[in-house]
Order: sequence, then C-alpha cells, then structure tokens
Amino acid sequence: LGSVSQGESWQFASFGYYADEDHNIVIEGSVSAQMNGYYAIDDIDIRDGYCGITPLTAGATMLTTPQTVTRPTTPFQIPSIYDCTFEDDFCQWTFLTDGALNWTRNQGATSTAETGPQFDVTTHTNQGWYIYLETSYPVKLNDTARLLSPSIAGSTTKYFEFWYHMHGPDINRLDVLIVDSSNVETTVWSREGSQGNIWRLGKVKLNGITSLYSIILQGVAGVSFQGDIALDNLQLIDGNCPSDLPFECDFDEENLCGFTNDPTEKHQWIRHKGATPGTLNGPSVDHTTLTSSGYYVYVPSASSSREGEKALLVSPWNNNSNGQCLSFWYHSFGADVGSLIIYQRVLSASQLYPLWKVNYNFGDIWNAAEITIRKTDEPWTFAFESEYGVGYFGDLAIDDVTLREGFCPTLGSCSFESIDFCTWHNIRSPADQFDWLVAHGETDSAFTGPTVDHTYNDAFGYYAYIEASSPRQTNDRAILESTILPKQTKNFNNA
Repeated sequence: LGSVSQGESWQFASFGYYADEDHNIVIEGSVSAQMNGYYAIDDIDIRDGYCGITPLTAGATMLTTPQTVTRPTTPFQIPSIYDCTFEDDFCQWTFLTDGALNWTRNQGATSTAETGPQFDVTTHTNQGWYIYLETSYPVKLNDTARLLSPSIAGSTTKYFEFWYHMHGPDINRLDVLIVDSSNVETTVWSREGSQGNIWRLGKVKLNGITSLYSIILQGVAGVSFQGDIALDNLQLIDGNCPSDLPFECDFDEENLCGFTNDPTEKHQWIRHKGATPGTLNGPSVDHTTLTSSGYYVYVPSASSSREGEKALLVSPWNNNSNGQCLSFWYHSFGADVGSLIIYQRVLSASQLYPLWKVNYNFGDIWNAAEITIRKTDEPWTFAFESEYGVGYFGDLAIDDVTLREGFCPTLGSCSFESIDFCTWHNIRSPADQFDWLVAHGETDSAFTGPTVDHTYNDAFGYYAYIEASSPRQTNDRAILESTILPKQTKNFNNA
C-alpha cells in the first residue's frame, strides 16, 4: 500500500495468489522515520477462487526479501466473460425481456426491512455490490427477472458456481436454467422459500451438453414486498464439481459413480430423471436439485414383477479400514411399495450382512438415512437392495449417497452449524404459514431472540428460529419436521 495515509476509516483490501504447496502469508508493517502513524488490520478472510487487487495502487509488489517462485503445475483459471462480481456492472450478462422485472445492482441493505442481504459476498461490506430482485409494489406474484449469460461451447465438462441470498417471509423461488441453441429451456437447479439471512453457495454441474448453450438466472417474486432474492460472484469453472467427501454420488454421471447392478438378480436399478412412469408411486424430482432435470436411481414397478424379486446395486470396493458414515436419501412411495435393504460385504466373505431395512409407504417425499459402517481390516463394499412388494404400485429410489470419516451422529441430531436443517425440513401444508430460518448473532428484530448460539455460546455459531414480525399474525405456525426416524426408544433434547 505504500506510505500514504489512508485516513481514519477502515479500508478494504484484497489480492489473489496461487500456491501449490503448504505456505504462510506474511503481513508486514514498516515504521516511518517520523513515528507518527499506525497500521491496523481486521477481518482476515482466505477463500478459494479468484479475486482482483484492491486498491489498484497496491499492485506493485514491495518485498523485503527475494522470493523463490514455483511454477504452478496446473494453470490458474483467470476470470472469463462468464464471471461477475457486479462491482462495476453486469459484466457480459444481459437482461431477458420476457420477464416482467429486472435484476438491480445494489450496495448494503435493500430498501425493504427484514428481507434481502446487508452486504455483498465479494467485499463482505456495505460498499460492495450484488444484484437482487425487488418485490415491492407494483410487483405481482410470480413476476420474474431473468438474466442471460454469454453463449457457452458444449462438449466440455464445466460447473457453474454462484452465491445466493433468499431471506424474507414471502420468498418465492430462484431457478437456474439452461437454454440450448434451439431456445429450449431446462431447469437444472431450484430453491424455494426462505433460506435464512445468510449468503449460500450454489453449484450446478454442466456435463454432457454437446451444443451451444447459455445459463439463465431466474428470480420469481412472492406474494409481498418481503421476498427479495439476491445473487453475487458468478463463476463458470472448467472441470468436475469438487467434493470434500471421500465418496459422493448424485447419479448425474452415466457411470453411476462406479455402482453396478448385480447380474444374478432379475431386476435392475435404473438411472432416471423427472417423474417415474406410474401414478402415485415414485418421485417426480431428484433430491440434489429438486427439479425434474436432476438424476436419481430407482427400481421400476411392473405388472410382470413378482413379490420377493430383487434388484441389487453394489458400490465400488472401499479400502478404508476406519469407521465411516454412509448417508443417503431414499424415496419409498406407493400402495404396494416393497423393501429397501442396505448390506455390507467384506472381501473374504461371500454373504451380505444386513445393516438397515425399511418397508413402508412414506408418501411423495425424500427421507434421509445414516448408517455407521464399522471398521474392518479388509476391503469392503455396500449394496442397496430393492425387494418387490405384493403389487406394482410402488417405486423405490435413492439419491445423494455419501461416505464420510467417522461414526454417524444420531439421526435427527442437528446443531445447524452446516447452515442448514440437516435431516429436518420446513413443511409445505395449509397448517404451516411460514418457515423456520437459520441465523447467527442477533435476529432481525430488536429486543427479542438470542444474540449467541447454544453450541458455541458466541455470535458466530448458528441456530434455528422463527421471525415473528409482520406480516405474521397471531397463531401462525412454522413447522419443522424431521426425517423418518427408526422405531426405537429415543431421548429428545433441545436447547
């Protein structure tokens, strides 16, 4: 920054760098000969991704010691025409005129209380810019604002990353769509309802697209002015969407993540998207994207099937000898739905060892399951078995299978530190007028609500709460429902 005084206010600074090995960052302050100034720093934040140099005058490097620079083995991806932080304008993104509304650039809070963000993602201050959908009068329910990316060449693996903020009692919906060269639009990601007063990261895989296409960001207005939706830091990235889990499968890839159907069984698990062919059986959307464009696997019901016939989906072999937590989402729906059974097998054994079983019509809803796979000294595999019921009105489906180190927590436990509801969900029914939210620190309303969470007893830990301000009315209800819990004695504790 040099030796020029920056005044008495806090200033924002940022820079990007590449490192291909363990490293330290050194912040150096030099004392002037006059001894009549000071430096102070606060709120240091290191995150993955690209950022520019702020302020631009800090671009000249002033190193006190010669440095050895290692050439990166993989080129760092520079910002492209698809990336945008909205600090200057909308970059190369353009408005679509078929929507009744437009996205608006904004700094700080939106014009309506208790909805929208207070700051942007790039600078994390009220001086940074983002875009949002303003839903105040005369906006009507289901009015849309649509933003179009430049054209993207198909046939290469990419993923789209963005930050979104959906906070307010009357949030409607945010969609990410793909439009191809024939102007056919497909929804590939969607979120509905309030997601809490926090910026969240969204990721969308863009695999298997062979023709020229573009991305559309569509905000849909709710029933009132308290439904602002915001976006920031759009980025199109080459390669596969990264995961921080040892194993993760959402079945978006045709190879089923290495899962294979057992050829000795009469039936097979099928990769599918959208609704299953029957009525009142099977899912209509996947669990990952909550759209008809996302994939899951299921075993189709058929009039030719017989009770007790099976389909077995077997995982790749796993050499991890430590205990692991297997989690997945399942959909068990239909009057004649059969059994879903989870097995484990070790290399030296020919038989499958049952770990978990469910046999019930839960309705048209995705439920979570978590199973601890105990440590073993030899390679092991796990399998999903679908066993047919007495009729053909019932499909079993699974999605979002993950393995992570360590034992599973008790199903239904949640500290909200993952900034979501774990295996709980806000219900959608006439008995429920609004939603629970996840937040940290103080709530939006003065003189009510906590200032710290219970887990860490500080302002950075997360908790769930209901916001009772207008337009809420006496006896309005917000219902948070757990996933299906196993039939056994449980102790329920909450703080």
